[in-house]
Amino acid sequence: MSSFQRIRLLEAYKEGYTELREALSAFPAELLDFRPAPGAWTLKEILIHLADSEVVSYVRCRAIIAEPGSVLMTHDESEWASNLGYEQQDHSLCLSIISTMRKANYGLLVLLDPSVWSENSCVHSTRGPVSLDSWLEANTLHLRQHIEQMQRNHRAWLQSAQA
Repeated sequence: MSSFQRIRLLEAYKEGYTELREALSAFPAELLDFRPAPGAWTLKEILIHLADSEVVSYVRCRAIIAEPGSVLMTHDESEWASNLGYEQQDHSLCLSIISTMRKANYGLLVLLDPSVWSENSCVHSTRGPVSLDSWLEANTLHLRQHIEQMQRNHRAWLQSAQA
């Protein structure tokens, strides 16, 4: 990845939280617990997942930088949702967690020497080698994918209200 592409991706990563806040502002409170289909996640469950994922992402980012070659922590998001009771959890801290983790990662990443970007990687048990560039791409995309999922939930909720 060129330094120009990386800078653009870093800015998109940083702006992800703002995009999430803007998307959430368009949703009514009633959408929070709406389940669009059996087994599908509610908006609240998506937010809790995003908070957990940002914490895991925070640790992975630092492992790639500080312990290149190590094995990255993995987690099964479905097991976490089920076994951690996402449905019953309070989601009120999720946005703070997401914001804090993103700011901390961004603040660290912009300070890195270019050699760290090109030389450091770790190993994910199912994805194989993970460089900082691939970590950044995946985490930027992950948040956007869940914003789209929330928007689909909203459309389904609107359709159910009209039925």
